[in-house]
Amino acid sequence: MKTRRSIYCLLFAICSCCFLLSCQGDESSDRGFSWSPDGKNVALLTSESDELLLIDVLQNDIGSIRRIHSGSGQSLPTWSQDSKYILYSQSGKEDTCFYYIYSLADNTKKSILSVSETQNAAWSPVENRILLVSGTEGEQVWSIVAPDGTQERVICQVDPNTEKFCWSPDGNWICFYGSGENNIIQKVSKDGGQKQTIYTATGLFEIKWSPDSRNIALNKKAGDNKYELSIIDAGGKNEKVVSNSDSEFSGIFWNGEGNCLYFKQGKNIYKWESVSQKNIKLTFDNVSDFYGLLDDGNLYFSIEYPNFFSSDDEEWNSKIISFLIRGDDRANQLIKYENFRFIKLMDNIDLFSLNTKTQARAYFKSFSSELLETDFCPVIHFENGNIFYLPRAKKEFLYTADEYYFRKNYKKAAEYLTEYWDTAFDSTGLKNLGDVEQSLFFSGEMDSNKTEIIFDAYTDGALLRTLMVSRKLQGNQRDVYLDLIQTVVMNYLKNTTEIPETKSDRIIWPVLQSYGRYNNYKDGNELLELFIKNMEIDSSLYCDIVLAQALFAYEFGEITFANKKLTGLADQFPAVYEGSDILKSIIWFPLLKMYKNQKKDFEKLLLAIVPTVPADDAADIYKFFGDRFTEAGKEDDALAAYQKAVTYKFDESGLWERIFELAGK
Repeated sequence: MKTRRSIYCLLFAICSCCFLLSCQGDESSDRGFSWSPDGKNVALLTSESDELLLIDVLQNDIGSIRRIHSGSGQSLPTWSQDSKYILYSQSGKEDTCFYYIYSLADNTKKSILSVSETQNAAWSPVENRILLVSGTEGEQVWSIVAPDGTQERVICQVDPNTEKFCWSPDGNWICFYGSGENNIIQKVSKDGGQKQTIYTATGLFEIKWSPDSRNIALNKKAGDNKYELSIIDAGGKNEKVVSNSDSEFSGIFWNGEGNCLYFKQGKNIYKWESVSQKNIKLTFDNVSDFYGLLDDGNLYFSIEYPNFFSSDDEEWNSKIISFLIRGDDRANQLIKYENFRFIKLMDNIDLFSLNTKTQARAYFKSFSSELLETDFCPVIHFENGNIFYLPRAKKEFLYTADEYYFRKNYKKAAEYLTEYWDTAFDSTGLKNLGDVEQSLFFSGEMDSNKTEIIFDAYTDGALLRTLMVSRKLQGNQRDVYLDLIQTVVMNYLKNTTEIPETKSDRIIWPVLQSYGRYNNYKDGNELLELFIKNMEIDSSLYCDIVLAQALFAYEFGEITFANKKLTGLADQFPAVYEGSDILKSIIWFPLLKMYKNQKKDFEKLLLAIVPTVPADDAADIYKFFGDRFTEAGKEDDALAAYQKAVTYKFDESGLWERIFELAGK
């Protein structure tokens, strides 16, 4: 029986549409990579630092990094076919959209248009020309412009409700359509002329030309909560239905010959063949993101790695706890489908992009940060194994420091921690960890601004990591660091107005995750012990820290210590327990496991925790008691436990079967 609850969710999305660039939020991404067609450069749009960067890509190395633009509201850029220009936009006030062309040759950018309600712009797939759609309330004007922004010609005017368009791969035609219930697909020649209506659809989401420009795939609605994927020829005739579904289609890709279509439906990837007119299911109900059929001829996608507890799978639960404490995630595993084989490439991948010229991979690496949130760091990974991290913001510096710490390159880890502190202190010019320590440990009282910065660094895990890296390099400052940590944490507890659950999480999880990630149980536990030294034992925070110590000890195999900390804790629970929601959601599993050997002590503690945990967990706890009582031949106790379980999970048929069986005896 699986507990239908996730510890946290990772939401990833990727959108693509035929060389398209838009100021509209639903068509753009706030981060991502865009490779030049010649494979020599990659543009990187960051979300944390709001920068657009241009990176020279060498053979198994990176060269210079140039910042092209900064500010929020930028779009992921697109490249000209000769790799000499990039096109991008930035949204402004009152729905104004600014379009820019950047020239690699002379390192200059130029604004080519600034208008209200502009829809989008796109490079021709065969020449250095841009289709620019400028709009007003009455009409849209479609123009072909050169990279320098000079207008060459107006090709047509269209209805202002037209929202999307895409070039045919041969560059001869442009298809366009709107949104709403009734969508008319029209096309016009690149040279202008009469617009041709080729198809009318209901609720059209996306169209995709085949590589030979002979056919068009249509992703559309087919009624209430019904969806359809079909194919028409370039004239809008000879429609063939590929698939019908109750769930939406996404990630639609043609093969190079234009006789196969790959698409994602639900959590699976399918292949449609024009010869057999059949769909072939390629995956196993666990696809997260579909990156498509790339130019190397292989499919790339990521699969989900479930994060839930199972009441009857101890090995699995141990892995989940290990992830929560050590950050050792396996979410979004990148898979390559090659020659009917599934090849696992990497874990924790988002927005993957492949340079098929050099086989270099660009992606965002996900990592667990403050309070189990997920952040992302941009990475370029070369075929020979060289990995370059590209941090631009505080938490990205922290993650990169982690990577070098794991490689035992403590000097490099210290460099990135220094970058973190330099950013935290608003670019004060810190050069190394020695400068950081000088700034942290100063005479006199700590001003409120610095206290806030240091406490934020504590919750990020940066302060604790700095202590551990500093000790590796210098072997000193430990006691001074602990005094500083104690000062900022106690100051926070004294002045905070946050609710008890938040207060517990902000104190506990930085310790578990920082020391857990760096495999340092001894110092982490000592710090937790320091926190509760002078704390009231009947407070929610005290109970949470003891539970955290037990969980930490359990993860590192210190079961005797975990038993010692938990023994008698039930008697210290306050009348109104307002503890950490995260701890309440996971502590019951190790308690159940340790309960087998310490029945009397942990039964009382488990029953004290039951009223505070989610209903599914409470049901699992009572089910566990019922199973143990059944094994011990205590049928009356087992019946009572199962009856208690169904009060939390009334629709659990398996529990009712056991109740009827025992009641019948």
